[in-house]
Amino acid sequence: MRLIEDHAPGNTCLAAETTGHALTISMPAADLAAALGQVSQRYDWTQRRGQPALIVDNPGARRFSDAAIFEQALDDGDVRLTSGAPGELTVGAGQRPEPRLLMPRSFVLLTGQQWARSGALPVHAAVLVIDGRGVLVIGQRGAGKSVLGLAAVAAGHRLVSDDWVLLTLDSHGHPAAERLREFFMLRRGWAADQLIQRLSDLPFSTGQRPKTAFRLEDRTDVRFPAGAPIEQVWLLERPRAGRAERSTATPVPPSTALAAIIEASIALLFSQTFPHERRAVLDTLQALLRNTPCRTITTGTDLVENPEQTLARLMQHRFSSTP
Repeated sequence: MRLIEDHAPGNTCLAAETTGHALTISMPAADLAAALGQVSQRYDWTQRRGQPALIVDNPGARRFSDAAIFEQALDDGDVRLTSGAPGELTVGAGQRPEPRLLMPRSFVLLTGQQWARSGALPVHAAVLVIDGRGVLVIGQRGAGKSVLGLAAVAAGHRLVSDDWVLLTLDSHGHPAAERLREFFMLRRGWAADQLIQRLSDLPFSTGQRPKTAFRLEDRTDVRFPAGAPIEQVWLLERPRAGRAERSTATPVPPSTALAAIIEASIALLFSQTFPHERRAVLDTLQALLRNTPCRTITTGTDLVENPEQTLARLMQHRFSSTP
């Protein structure tokens, strides 16, 4: 995401680099960069207490005025949203963001609704580019998205994001995704430690367990493109009893992938409360799943020991249960 200082003082344009979608946010660019994790210094959301409401708009989306106002008070902020219109966020005296989260849930909801006005959907997912083909990886927290992503880099492929992406359509109507944060994080363990040794040139932090991270300082590094077209969908399952030796893949119907994507996004956007956003994002998901192979993936130790061969096998269109 590129930050462009708007003509109005204190306003910033948050522009997708690969699809042209953009939001306007009533924050200075330096504050927004910190709020999005694009710089090392974290933004202090408590300083917004007593300030005017934070306004977010999607100027490229059609504007409607036929929906009721939706208001929700969260622990970290109050949102005021209207389907098909700009939204706002205020932080009260007793509201405080969850320290483990980069951004308040209220801010995620506000910006998510604004992206959805133009059919763009924030999704808790990873995006890899393997042999030039983009793969959207859906998996619950701890399922291994980051290990899979760094294994792809170790195998000579590319990684767009290991966590949050913006799923949308490009100017030609093709499914695409772009990262929403500028850092990558690994849960420490055998797999992570093995990959860190193979990727010794990456600036992983030396923080204590259970996690380690590195920030993307060089945006020209071809291993980490800003976005990619999506040509496959993988549903990543955590191994039920230890990690098997061999990674496996099983085809699943598009309806299964659709349910997983909705669960990994902001479910409220698919409710009757936001009819314009629901229609737009469902059009995007329909275009994504119309001709896209969908698979359930369970990773094994071979992903770390031989990522090149393992990923090549997982990308094939036919699978065998025998070695």
